[in-house]
Amino acid sequence: MAAVRWARYAACVLCSMLALSRRLACWLCAAVGWLAVTGAACTPTETDAQRAEAIIDHTMSPFCPGRTLASCPSPNAATWRSEIRQWTREGVSTAEIGRRIEARAGVDLSGTPEGPLGWKLPIVLAAASVAVLGLILYRLRSARSRRSERKRDPSVSPAAGNADLDRRLASELDALDDRDDL
Repeated sequence: MAAVRWARYAACVLCSMLALSRRLACWLCAAVGWLAVTGAACTPTETDAQRAEAIIDHTMSPFCPGRTLASCPSPNAATWRSEIRQWTREGVSTAEIGRRIEARAGVDLSGTPEGPLGWKLPIVLAAASVAVLGLILYRLRSARSRRSERKRDPSVSPAAGNADLDRRLASELDALDDRDDL
């Protein structure tokens, strides 16, 4: 249910940032919520082979730095892949398989961030990105509304109310009138 709430919240924030109508925002929120609920409800159960492949796809390889066991061409990685498949057929839990792999390698191969900034930094960067995007959209929108106000009201000009410019314009127009009289 938390995923549904976050999906609805994200859709509402997106709609408000894009200044969409309330009706469209409501429809978008309803559609996102419906997809989140039905998608979560229709998740099939995993077979042992699918679970083994998921573990292999998400476990970093100690033999090929920067690659997972699934993408590592090393013969040692092939041995580990076959052992993981065997363990899942035997009914060993995913957590236990992770512990066995970690004990064998001597390091955590899960690929999850470690340390105090591991999860916080991406969240902070994402929030800052959304804030910057919101600021840019706000400024673009306010600049567009100012331009449209100027177009609607022709009496408003950048030089309106500047007496110096008005006197100079009047004197230049008078000079042009004098030349035309000659």
